Amino acid sequence: MAGMSLGVPQLLRPSSPAPAVGSLLVAAPSLLDPNFVHTVIYLLQHDESGSAGVILNQTCVQVLNEPEFPGWLVESALTSRGGPVMADSIMALAETRSTPAVAQRSLGPGLCVLDLEHIEHVSPVHPVRVFVGHSGWGSGQLVAELATGDWHVVPGHADDVLLLNPAKAWATIVRRQPMPIRLWATLAVNPREN
Repeated sequence: MAGMSLGVPQLLRPSSPAPAVGSLLVAAPSLLDPNFVHTVIYLLQHDESGSAGVILNQTCVQVLNEPEFPGWLVESALTSRGGPVMADSIMALAETRSTPAVAQRSLGPGLCVLDLEHIEHVSPVHPVRVFVGHSGWGSGQLVAELATGDWHVVPGHADDVLLLNPAKAWATIVRRQPMPIRLWATLAVNPREN
């Protein structure tokens, strides 16, 4: 996915650490691609073949089917739009320590992918987030977008994925960054309206 970097060319864009599984990609205010304006992405993969992650702050109205998934998941999971790629796929993320080993695949610090094919006999897992689709980049594409300043990489925490209010995630994460990134939270969504 190519990001469209339009808007404020003079915006301060400090260097970013290298992306890694478990990092957060915070969209710069100048990233105006409608799929990624003010998004925070949790990185699930980053290697020579490409990168993939899920958007943490775009909730959706997708309804899970109870016959297909256990009632506890249907009733309690926050469902989000993970991104524009494979919009018919579903993935769930949960805390590693509260998820039985039989139903998890390790991911980043404190987080695991909940194996949706092996949860029918698993006790309820809380908190859990369900993502519809994901975001993806081909080989070298994310690195190129980082070089243009479209994204800033910050360390990710399990609470950012599972507990942070999606509507406030971008601003909350930006405000805890050092200056000058912290100032991004004061800019209008559309830089032309600032």
